[in-house]
Amino acid sequence: MSEAEQLPVRAELEARAVIEKARADAEEQGRRMIANAQAEEECARILAQAEASARRTEALAMNNFDRAVAYVLDRVVGKE
Repeated sequence: MSEAEQLPVRAELEARAVIEKARADAEEQGRRMIANAQAEEECARILAQAEASARRTEALAMNNFDRAVAYVLDRVVGKE
């Protein structure tokens, strides 16, 4: 009889332990997901900055290339 009375109490304690473990696991998974999302956002930001820098460098290079071609043409034609 005493053992039968203890079964619901033990079952409730075990259920609480399982629920607490599930909650802790879910919180940890949530923290990992947030950290991963933040890392992905940081990578995207760095990539966008690198692409913008590459576009600026390319624009400067094309400007200098155009000036160099004009200079060479002027030298060939004899203007300088």
